[in-house]
Amino acid sequence: MNFCPKTKKPLNLTELESLTIDLKKTEKDLSYTRPLICLNLHQTLMYIIKHEEESLLPDNWLINAIDIVPCRDEDEEHCVVIPRPGMTELLIALKKYASPMIYSTESDAFIEEVMVAFSIDQGDPVDTVAFEKSRAYMDLYTWSQLQCVNTNDGYKKSLVTLAECSKNKINDVWIVDDKPTLVDLPAHVLAVPSFFGDPEDRALFKLIDKLFIY
Repeated sequence: MNFCPKTKKPLNLTELESLTIDLKKTEKDLSYTRPLICLNLHQTLMYIIKHEEESLLPDNWLINAIDIVPCRDEDEEHCVVIPRPGMTELLIALKKYASPMIYSTESDAFIEEVMVAFSIDQGDPVDTVAFEKSRAYMDLYTWSQLQCVNTNDGYKKSLVTLAECSKNKINDVWIVDDKPTLVDLPAHVLAVPSFFGDPEDRALFKLIDKLFIY
């Protein structure tokens, strides 16, 4: 793949500027290619704060929060993670109709601990609904801080590199993120507002409604 020296984007590329998943097409079209949809964590799917900052938030914002006490990486801090409303529903839908993965700026160990914690938190695995919710958090391929580029503006993610490594066509690679400017292909960002813990937030539900059509 040849790249433009100025934009660093692939040459002869016609970028799709939006993504919709036709649920009827996915069921009937055997040639349908599942899009690879990356998911950022902090301020996109969840809000991650240091444990000592927990008291700064209203109590009702912390009802579904999970404590993450690192057991592998001594450099990681004790954190509180607040799930964004609609996170589980989005993961379930993506597992059915797309190929979801995590592409976030946290460490591999931290990402794994968070996803396992939320999987366990879904409830009794014997229950069918709880099992589906629990499974949504498991077996997700992960790119972490190691696959980001550290810039003056923050860690930048490269969908072009991901497409090359995963052998996906670039138009089949997307990311759900609250910081489009820190992705090399902003047009392939399914942008959502930054999340800071508000339980009334509905951004992910709106994304689901926009992304999936019947």
